[in-house]
Amino acid sequence: MNQKPIWRSASRRSNSREGKAYTVFDSNIVREAVKDTPALSRMWLAIPEGRIPDYVYSGNTLAEAAKKAGMDGAELEKTIKKYNEDVAKGTDSKFGRQYLEGKVGKLVKIEKAPFFVFPISSVIFGIYCGLLINAYAQVIDVFGDVIPGLYAAGEVTGGLHGAGYMSGSGYAKALSFGRVAGQKAFQDN
Repeated sequence: MNQKPIWRSASRRSNSREGKAYTVFDSNIVREAVKDTPALSRMWLAIPEGRIPDYVYSGNTLAEAAKKAGMDGAELEKTIKKYNEDVAKGTDSKFGRQYLEGKVGKLVKIEKAPFFVFPISSVIFGIYCGLLINAYAQVIDVFGDVIPGLYAAGEVTGGLHGAGYMSGSGYAKALSFGRVAGQKAFQDN
């Protein structure tokens, strides 16, 4: 398979031609992830304990892990070499990233075996915008008027999250505004 990974971040690699992306990390990143993101430590700690999920490909070299994942090992090694050079400078030259994940943790070189690769995909699990609703979960049009008979709750509505997404808030938004919408719809009919 002749795949050429194009890296997007320290641990994420993508092949835009085939729509594939990979997370690539090593033992150093596992150690840093446990230290800097304790909430994820249960997931990360399974790896050093030898409990590697079926979808994670590992190897004593980057090329070995890449081959198991169906990637071009030489290309992955070149990508990681460039990434490691950037880590030494303190910033990702391709994307300007300065943290290991989000805005947490320092960039860490990928250099200590074993190495790990697993396929990933993008997903939208929460949005910061959406339909404008009032206190009764009625949808408001662009002129500020209620659209009769149209109610919204959950991820299609906007304005709840503010400047940041809080885990679980999507459920609260769906449940609370769903209840309000149901009550209002019942009352109106």
